Amino acid sequence: MTNTEQYSSVITTNTSNNNSALPMDIGERTTNSSSHKKTFSENTISTLPLLNDDQMREIYCTQTTQNNLEYSSNQQIMAPNLVANNNELQDLSNRYELIEEENKKLLEKLNESEDTVKAYENAFNGLEKDETLKNKNEDLLETNKKLVKQNFEQTLKLKELLPYRSRVEESLRIVDELRQENNELKDEKNSLGRKYSRLKQNFNDQKNTLQQLKQNNENRCNELDQKLKDLRSQIRTLRQKNTELEDEASSYQSALGVATNFKLSDDDQNHTAQFNDDILALHDTLENYVTNLKPKIDVNVDEAKKLLIEYGSQAKISSKDPNKPLIKAVLQRHVLREILKYVVDYFKRNNKEYYLESDIVAKSNKLIELMGRFCNTRVGDDEVTRVTPIKLRQQVYTALGSRGFSNIKKSDGDSVHDYINYVSKKINEMINIYRVIKDIEKKKYVDALAEDLIRNVFRIFYFRSNIQEPKAQFHWFNYNDKIDKSLMKGSWGEDEDDLVVEVCSFPLIYSDTNGLKIYTPAKVFPVQFVKQSFTEKLQNVGQKIKKSIYNGAKSTENDSSDQDEQSNDKTDKSATSIYSDESDYYSPTEDKGNYCDPIMTGEDHNQDRDSIQENEYQTSNATITQENVNM
Repeated sequence: MTNTEQYSSVITTNTSNNNSALPMDIGERTTNSSSHKKTFSENTISTLPLLNDDQMREIYCTQTTQNNLEYSSNQQIMAPNLVANNNELQDLSNRYELIEEENKKLLEKLNESEDTVKAYENAFNGLEKDETLKNKNEDLLETNKKLVKQNFEQTLKLKELLPYRSRVEESLRIVDELRQENNELKDEKNSLGRKYSRLKQNFNDQKNTLQQLKQNNENRCNELDQKLKDLRSQIRTLRQKNTELEDEASSYQSALGVATNFKLSDDDQNHTAQFNDDILALHDTLENYVTNLKPKIDVNVDEAKKLLIEYGSQAKISSKDPNKPLIKAVLQRHVLREILKYVVDYFKRNNKEYYLESDIVAKSNKLIELMGRFCNTRVGDDEVTRVTPIKLRQQVYTALGSRGFSNIKKSDGDSVHDYINYVSKKINEMINIYRVIKDIEKKKYVDALAEDLIRNVFRIFYFRSNIQEPKAQFHWFNYNDKIDKSLMKGSWGEDEDDLVVEVCSFPLIYSDTNGLKIYTPAKVFPVQFVKQSFTEKLQNVGQKIKKSIYNGAKSTENDSSDQDEQSNDKTDKSATSIYSDESDYYSPTEDKGNYCDPIMTGEDHNQDRDSIQENEYQTSNATITQENVNM
């Protein structure tokens, strides 16, 4: 192939490549001039001088460079930074527009050159071998070559920019969306800023209001404190005046008024309120003595099972599930019952120094009984005689309630009451069968509680209950008794309709004259009521019969062992009489019968109590019976 043919081939190839790479408008213009270019190539290429090797190498390098640029343009990677790419694409777009303008100008120049070439062709046909035309033709060829090269370069640039067009459009769309989102965020930020300002203003206003209220409250508190001080001063003054008036009234009170007044004053330690507080304190001491059975304390579950059965409970316990709250409740019941047994035993004995309290009770009961009989059998209507048995009872038991079973004065110093010391050892031995305290210091502390516990049980249940008018009584609720919130306290919800008593750990203490007066409700451990089968009922009846036989035999044994020590005096017999199974509270005893309250026996509360109640002023002492203790 000659140089001329090579050159023609390169031009034709470049022209076709350029037409395929140009945009639609540029491609159309190029197509319109293709026929002219073809004419130019065919008519004039034969007359052009042959291209030398350097020129052909340059054209070949240009073609190679174009191919390399096309390959390189396909390997370019979009910059990761969206904003930077956007700016670069914007620059490329601007450059694209500039190149397009230059291309238009070059096309115009190319058209002009073609016209000039035509003119030169006409002249060249007329002036063959004219050197001037030859030179001009060379210049035109050189110019055409430059134009072709420029067109080729612009085509390459256009090919580089075309793949980015869709990306530029997508980037511009994303930029618009981001700009819109940014504007929305700015609006939201401004809205939140305004809301924050309002909230901050409200907070400051509330803070100022709070400070003002606080200041007002402080001022109000200061005013109230001052008023309280003034009122307290007035109260002290009024109390002083009241005391003076009481002293003055007392100085004018007749002996009859003093003798007939058996009501307790508010500051008396045996007043109802103080009596209630002391009963609750006794209950707390009992709980502390039994302990909560949790830290460093071993529980004998097998013995606890026997104890639950003894009190009629049907609860099932085991080493894995001991139900310690229930064991705690039954141990409290058992400790209190054992102490009350010793009360019964103590008042069967006398004629020893540590049985002095028993002697006082026996002699006082005799005097009270005689005064009651004197009032009932001698004609008269004076008030002094009528209330004398009550006054005697209150005075004697007030003294016993204050000093009964206190430490005994001896020549070598005071010592614990012998019977308190004896009973405390027995109770400690008994309770240690059911629970063992591993902590030595705690065991010493708990064992030491026994003396105060026993002394207070003796005083409250035997002495101080007899000071009240009418005398206080107590009642143990049995297993399966229906829960009554007015008479019991324990852990249950608002609906106690389906609950019954599992164990009564502390008795109901009350008095009964015209109406039931509750000092302290019974403490019970409740359980959900479960209807028993006929077989279970028979088993329960058998257990009750067995328990009754056991208690009767034990009572007979105790009576026979104490027979030699009992006095033949009728007063001593009345002080130690054994009531029927239905009686489980303190009640006066007379030859003609025993008082028995319906609430203690489970009878109908609406029964006419007047028909079974003895004379209000019976003088024999209330006693705790063996049946009552064994409940």
